[in-house]
Amino acid sequence: MKNISTFILFSFMFWAHVLSQTPDTLWTKSFGGNGEDWIGSSVTQTDDNGFIMAGWYDNGDAADVWLLKTDANGDTLWTKTFGGSEDDMGSDIVITPQGDYVIAAITHSYGAGEDDWWLIKTDADGNMIWNKTYGGIEEDEDVSIEKTSDGGFILTGQHTIDGDGQVWLVKTDSNGNVVWDNYAFPNAEAGSVGHCVRQTTDGGYIIVGENDDLGIWLIKTDPSGNMEWNNAYGGSEPCCDEGYIVEQTSDNGFILGGETLSFGPNDSTTYAWLIKTDEQGDTLWTQKYFQALPDSIGASVGYGNSLMQTEDGGYLFTGFRGLNAGELDLFLTKTDENGTEQWTEILENAAGMCLTQTAQGNIMVGGLNPTSEGDMNIFLSLFNVTTTGIGYSDYLGYKANMLYQNYPNPFFANTIIPYKISQPGQVSLKIYDSSGQLVQTVTEKFHEPGTYVINIQNPTLRNGFYYYTLQVGNDFVGSRKMLMSH
Repeated sequence: MKNISTFILFSFMFWAHVLSQTPDTLWTKSFGGNGEDWIGSSVTQTDDNGFIMAGWYDNGDAADVWLLKTDANGDTLWTKTFGGSEDDMGSDIVITPQGDYVIAAITHSYGAGEDDWWLIKTDADGNMIWNKTYGGIEEDEDVSIEKTSDGGFILTGQHTIDGDGQVWLVKTDSNGNVVWDNYAFPNAEAGSVGHCVRQTTDGGYIIVGENDDLGIWLIKTDPSGNMEWNNAYGGSEPCCDEGYIVEQTSDNGFILGGETLSFGPNDSTTYAWLIKTDEQGDTLWTQKYFQALPDSIGASVGYGNSLMQTEDGGYLFTGFRGLNAGELDLFLTKTDENGTEQWTEILENAAGMCLTQTAQGNIMVGGLNPTSEGDMNIFLSLFNVTTTGIGYSDYLGYKANMLYQNYPNPFFANTIIPYKISQPGQVSLKIYDSSGQLVQTVTEKFHEPGTYVINIQNPTLRNGFYYYTLQVGNDFVGSRKMLMSH
């Protein structure tokens, strides 16, 4: 068998070279028109290599949730709308293991109060299977959704009580029924909102959003939604430092994306902002972007699934910057592992709201572009894998499988290896010594989609470095290094 360490060294050198190159745009498609506003909030790839996008359109009387299905070339296959007589807006979408769609939306037409959260589940053809609303008599807004390892969903956003907006975390089963919820986070009543939630490798959850008194707010909870810790990141203008996206990184820490006014050049210009933390939320580094552009009046990371880690340990994110002429520019930016910009692709007259990786390794960016009549259209742009060099194991795509770093590392008697399976298949997890010799087959069996955590106890292992690898079907997901030390 080939030496595993040689393979890893070659892979790192290859991706480091490829990722430093600016991408090519394969195609761009626009949807909308008719003097109406069309907004695309979230996009992901489907099993047939096409795309599904959620958002909304506004005809001037009221907004409706809009669901768009395209083929692999971005051509429309069908659209669906959902809503009533008031404003209803789609903000996020996930695909279930069965291939159905679940849309997270805000509704003013239905529910108990002003605005409520609205979950809509459809089949693969966009036909509604069920829908549920969540909220009280006041406004409940800014909902986002993530699939959980038990087949259910986790939601975050804002719940208003006596006029105070607070971060709200809701866990549901696969049918949208509430299992538990929590809005009693310390300092939440100061005026706070959750913009994004992810399930972490320990089964808990990580929320990013904003707190008017603290700035960008990161909350870590256990699997039952109880706070374990929280951290804030901001400066002199905390109410205008906002976090829109969080992802767990390969070192078990987190990467946050958003915008900052506190560290901008004046009191009206924001910068796009990335923050890298360790697994306890302590800052490792921060980076601002587009501060050197004199024509910019503000920049931000996109509001949807707009950030991912790449094979070389760096990051790829999309967003937008405003110009003095009242125009918008989309940016797609690649950084190294320290957030240093390697390249940026600019699309004029557009705003990047979300991105996802395709099964072919390309990058799909979705968002909006203003028209000359002052309306908004939805757009999709596909970028070439040969120049972005993003690998198959990402944190956002529906098809992504993921191998995480073991913990503790170094370890003595035992260690834990977490991994994520996104589609049913035969899974092989193996451990090799530094010479490439197989020392243990941890598991080799069929897995359903989900996040798995395996406790490794092998008293025969000697001190030294080992590599563990994950393969799903014919897809080699990756390899990681761990150290056994007595």
